[in-house]
Amino acid sequence: MSALRKYFLLLAALAIAAVVLHAVSGWNLGLIALALFVGWPLAGTVITIDDDFPGGWSNPDGKATPEWRTLAWWADILLCRGAIALVGVAYASREDKRLVVQLVVASLVMSVIGFPIVVRTLRSNYAVNS
Repeated sequence: MSALRKYFLLLAALAIAAVVLHAVSGWNLGLIALALFVGWPLAGTVITIDDDFPGGWSNPDGKATPEWRTLAWWADILLCRGAIALVGVAYASREDKRLVVQLVVASLVMSVIGFPIVVRTLRSNYAVNS
């Protein structure tokens, strides 16, 4: 399975998890989406960041570039996943039509900028690693 397919399956699984959590708990879908799509990878990176430093588990010789130091990683977290989280916020704010339109437009702009960066990176990394 390609890296690109795995990426989109992960996003779909996170979206399903967010909707199920919202349906079961009644918590705000926007906050759940923000926590799953943006908070979880950021927290995981902060917790394990020492592994990426020279001499760490993931970078023993100090020559590897940590994933969090790449444009694609930040585009994924802030733009792609952030855009999906904004859709959850828009759903949670659905009473305010003007706000919903603004959030959806912002989400679309973020997607148009972020997804091409991530897709290009995943395709080029998959081609190199195949």
